[in-house]
Amino acid sequence: MFKARLFRLSLRQVLTIPYVVLVLGLALTVVFLSYTAGSRAVDTVSAHLLAKTVDRIGQAVDRHVMGSGVVLEAAFPDGMPVSPNIEKEVEELRTRFWIATSLHLDPNNYVYYGNRLGQAMGLFRHSRTEGEMRLKLNAQDRRTISRFTGIHGKLSFQSVEKKLFDPRIRP
Repeated sequence: MFKARLFRLSLRQVLTIPYVVLVLGLALTVVFLSYTAGSRAVDTVSAHLLAKTVDRIGQAVDRHVMGSGVVLEAAFPDGMPVSPNIEKEVEELRTRFWIATSLHLDPNNYVYYGNRLGQAMGLFRHSRTEGEMRLKLNAQDRRTISRFTGIHGKLSFQSVEKKLFDPRIRP
């Protein structure tokens, strides 16, 4: 008799408790399904985005590497070596570097060369018509920077680099 009194529920409680449990169960099921579906959607979108990003990075690397190979071949074609002392070939190298940087101006706008004597020459293209030549003919000297317009434009001295550049220790 004591036990019967403990679990005695009113009609209102008997009808309300299963309804509340049903609503809570349904709400938890909807929350779980929504979370699972959202999680799958985020995983799918992020995997797709990651794949696209990797593809674009691959394309950019291919473009840069392939362009660099073409630029290198234009600047230093097979059968046209550079002499050990570049002092006599500055104008020829300038023309070759201008042509090389014309091929892929966007990622490859700088071509340079350094030798074992510590001499260096570089051509940096600012635009289709504007260029900058960086020249070092003696290992102990600093590079001089000259601007010019067009492939054979007159060199206009701009400055001397403050830092000593040694092409022999470049990676």
